[in-house]
Amino acid sequence: MSETVSNKIKNMSIVCAMLVPFIHVGRPSVVGSPGWWMYQFTAEGVSRIAVPFFFICSGYFLSKHFADKCWYSAEVRKRIKTLLTPYVLWSLIFYLFISALYMIAPDSPVCYRIAQKMPVFSRILLAFGLSPEKLPMLYPLWYLRFLFVMVLVSPVFSAGYKHFKSSLLIFLAALYLTFNPGEGSPIGVHIGFPFEGVFYFYCGILLHDDKIRTNVKRVSCKPIMLLGGGAFTLILARALIVRYVGHSFCLIKPLFIPLSLITVWSVISKNAWSNKFASLSFLVYVTHVFGLQLFSFVFGRDSDNVWMLLGRVSFGLCFAFCLSYLLKNVVGSRVSLLWGGRR
Repeated sequence: MSETVSNKIKNMSIVCAMLVPFIHVGRPSVVGSPGWWMYQFTAEGVSRIAVPFFFICSGYFLSKHFADKCWYSAEVRKRIKTLLTPYVLWSLIFYLFISALYMIAPDSPVCYRIAQKMPVFSRILLAFGLSPEKLPMLYPLWYLRFLFVMVLVSPVFSAGYKHFKSSLLIFLAALYLTFNPGEGSPIGVHIGFPFEGVFYFYCGILLHDDKIRTNVKRVSCKPIMLLGGGAFTLILARALIVRYVGHSFCLIKPLFIPLSLITVWSVISKNAWSNKFASLSFLVYVTHVFGLQLFSFVFGRDSDNVWMLLGRVSFGLCFAFCLSYLLKNVVGSRVSLLWGGRR
């Protein structure tokens, strides 16, 4: 991999980590309110490129080892350290964090899940997100959980890449469009399995192919105004359809996400940003929820107010960067398991 591409991946990773809090800021209740429009353009718009980008990177880096001897066992052992260990530790920390808030103000909406009466075993399932059809309490961790499953079944992707190449991508795209909940798909059902993640994970695997990578470069060389304008138009169209129809059409999101991804990738800097800054992407992705919950705990959740939404996101990001920097660069290696030992 060239230094330029490596720099762009690191820079894009921190940008995408900063977009994720917009998704988790809270859905406005009043359709057409200023907060609702902001949510449509951020949480349901450009921010939706974040997790697909992470899946693409994961698939790309995993596919580089398909030709290695004993690659599968090595990759599973590696992901136990980089995915499962942080998953368990942050699940426990967040459960203790919410429990502490519950002791202070048990009636706070932030604590609603832990306030429910349930058996001890159910609380363990809740704390560690062991119910596959539900999000973990610390909801960004679903990505780590799902990515580990992708690694476990990666021999299937390796065989599919070897024998079918792009044909398998078409099949996965069909599954993605068919089981696409919440977008008005006529036969879409929520089965607790994000085919969107599978689709983009395999996109990353395909980028290991030189010809496919060259074709993607040609697309990214198109005028930025054309790509960005197309993405903006689709996001606006989706918002207007949701505003006046009640739901969007299943094809809009699968169209604007790749357009937005290519647009942002095209304009992202080729020069390396500060390594201490760029290396915080994983921790910012995980810890911003602590800041969002603290803000809601103190000031409440008025998601229809634009300034309240911006304040919540800003506080969440500031909290995440401060905590991440403290953990990574001050406390350092003593707690490196929290980020899976990543550099």
